[in-house]
Amino acid sequence: MANNVQPHYRRATAVAIAFIATNAGGIVSPWFFTDPPRFHKATSINLAFSLGMAASCVGLISYFRICNERKRKEVQKLLQKHGQGTEPGGWDSPEERRRLGDRHPRFEFTM
Repeated sequence: MANNVQPHYRRATAVAIAFIATNAGGIVSPWFFTDPPRFHKATSINLAFSLGMAASCVGLISYFRICNERKRKEVQKLLQKHGQGTEPGGWDSPEERRRLGDRHPRFEFTM
């Protein structure tokens, strides 16, 4: 998650939210184990959440691939229209990369 969010303040927020979500799961999980000895309810809930996480991962990978492809097309358009853009104030300058973070056309999401 931390690789797909920029700048640093957005990255810190994303990591904190992920930390909260995983710890909330750990806190709530013991309450499901109420029907010993086989724990059918808890096993069903854990299986459902595991399948949901797998589906979410597939969805996120697809989404990131689509976003990366859109960004590549946008970079090609910007290169044709404005050139390299590395001069101060240009579309690909270090200032613009810092300002836009993960919204910059050259930023690529990792999977």
